[in-house]
Amino acid sequence: MQVTCLAFFSCNTLRNCEIEPRTGIFSTERTQRYRLSITFPKAEITGIMILRYSDGQWRGSLVNEFGVKAFDFIATSGKCRLMNTVAFIDKWYIRRTIENDLSYLLWQSTASGKRLEQASEENTILYNDKRNIRYNFHKLN
Repeated sequence: MQVTCLAFFSCNTLRNCEIEPRTGIFSTERTQRYRLSITFPKAEITGIMILRYSDGQWRGSLVNEFGVKAFDFIATSGKCRLMNTVAFIDKWYIRRTIENDLSYLLWQSTASGKRLEQASEENTILYNDKRNIRYNFHKLN
């Protein structure tokens, strides 16, 4: 007895969708500077994040107080990619977590285990409840 199975799949990837940047928190008009602290359960990264939206993509860098670059990133159409990462961040699971969290933060998307809180006009906090990570963005003038 021979059974033939035929399946049709419809895929709609993020590349085919128009995803709008999250403009309520971050301005798409000009370059912005934030004091950022990323708090992990056993570590913390602090520094200054420079963020800019142009040509349909977010670009940014995180530099610590001594001028050492932690990472650069590009976020396009709901996806984020880290580049030039410092050695202690350059692990696939850390990179993937930060990339997913930045994608959620910068684009209008839904994700389970993440929540965004506007603590004040200058302070935005992103919680990754699944990994117990907190990103605290404080706007610099």
